[in-house]
Amino acid sequence: MLRSLRNLSIPLLALSLAGCGEDSPTSATATPAEPTVTARLIVADSGNGTLRISLDSTGFNGQVSSSELSIAQAPCVPDSVRIESRPGYWVIRNAPDGPWRLATTLRDAKGTVRAQGSLAFARATPITLCNHPMKLGDWVGLLGGNLVIVAATGQAAQSSRDVIIGILAAMTLGSVDIDKLSQLQMSFSNGVYRYGNNPEQILTEFAFVAASPFGNYAVGDTIRENVSNTSSYVSNISLSLKNGLIWDRAPLFGLIQGDVSFSGKTPRFQVDASRLSLTLATRAQVNRPRKSFSVQGDSLIFKAQTPDSLRLRFALPAMRIGALQSALDDGTLSLSHDGTSYTSHADGIQQSFHSSLIRLYKDSLGQAQYQGGYQADAVSGGLQYHHQGHISSTAPQWTLFACDEALTDTLGVAHHARDLTRGSFVTARHDTIPYGLQPY
Repeated sequence: MLRSLRNLSIPLLALSLAGCGEDSPTSATATPAEPTVTARLIVADSGNGTLRISLDSTGFNGQVSSSELSIAQAPCVPDSVRIESRPGYWVIRNAPDGPWRLATTLRDAKGTVRAQGSLAFARATPITLCNHPMKLGDWVGLLGGNLVIVAATGQAAQSSRDVIIGILAAMTLGSVDIDKLSQLQMSFSNGVYRYGNNPEQILTEFAFVAASPFGNYAVGDTIRENVSNTSSYVSNISLSLKNGLIWDRAPLFGLIQGDVSFSGKTPRFQVDASRLSLTLATRAQVNRPRKSFSVQGDSLIFKAQTPDSLRLRFALPAMRIGALQSALDDGTLSLSHDGTSYTSHADGIQQSFHSSLIRLYKDSLGQAQYQGGYQADAVSGGLQYHHQGHISSTAPQWTLFACDEALTDTLGVAHHARDLTRGSFVTARHDTIPYGLQPY
């Protein structure tokens, strides 16, 4: 049952703009001593998503023969909203709520611009969602927050994928390429490797685990020494006239397959990668700036608010290196991102994620891809709702919203644009509500 469009109020906006000053029309022939002529842009809201805009240009005494209307600012990408021209007025249908700014240009019979101006106003229609009243503009803002979640999830999946592929590339012919592995390290401490170009936002941590016993390590123990350092295998190398070349076995010596040779004091050996398992976690911290607005006359006053916060975590349980390669090749390698949370103080939103898996795979051209989904339980003030999302590097990405945990009493589906800057929410009765990241 659709609840999202019930109990709509029908407000009438009789807002107008005097086309003077910073935002207003100016006469091409006016001198400083002459009074400034003005025009008014009048917006009427039917309450069903249709705006009717008319122009009162009587102050120009017939000097205006044509007028143009454009969208200078909208709650979605302006190009996605169509203005229909009618004799004496314009119509915008399916207009989303939020802060708007319309711009006009007036021309005379010769095509000379006589005046330019704009009108700012806000539209916020009350609706009922899951038995909870709220403004449609707030709902559109919430949909914009979902874009942030999908984008960050995709970035974290890519980071996890890149690190795993890099580690597998360092496991050449069953051995460990120490130089390649060292290039994946941003830092190392007590068995944990850290990787990330922007660690304050997205950071991947990984560790190697003993897949079979060696030295002082039992199966399942995290390997505390740096696998990419030769001194973890062979240490205290020295050369004396009396004893020749001498060296000690280091803690990871048991990973060496075959013999150790030397080029001068540099040891040469191969590491048995089959004795290693990998565990990995990618964390993303994304803060989304938010603003609220109020209407004062013909102006919108924006106020900064506490930013939204997304804490995302992907986890890969310990997996043998050989099994990891096979799983990536056959498309069965999956990472969980259960425990991800999203908080919006602006919307009063708390979201927690479950049943969340991302599959990493290679396509028919050998290119690394990902796809998967998640479910989330959410609270926004008195509104409780649930959603299920699908993310992918190759397919359309969408999020279904519902009032119940079983996802049967659906509100609709948000279809995200490829670049994740905007989208369209299609309600259960097939009405379309555009949304975007700006100006929310």
